[in-house]
Amino acid sequence: MKIVFTKHVLKKQEILKELGWNVDLKLVEQAVSRPDYFGKTSQNQPTAIKKLDESHILRVVYEIRNDIITVITFHIARKGRYNPSMK
Repeated sequence: MKIVFTKHVLKKQEILKELGWNVDLKLVEQAVSRPDYFGKTSQNQPTAIKKLDESHILRVVYEIRNDIITVITFHIARKGRYNPSMK
């Protein structure tokens, strides 16, 4: 499936880079295609979680339409924040 990114995602990447988190979009793609954990947002959107290091995860929110995955947003969170079993 093709993966596309919203303008918000590209802006978020810039903001996180300024904060010291250099998140390559390839890593976001890997999270979606080979996540460590699947979940859903409170609005029932699919999420993919990938472990970054011993303390942090990358959480990606996306949607699938017509065999195209659109990444809506992503963020860095502390491990266990969205999946207690990942602590």
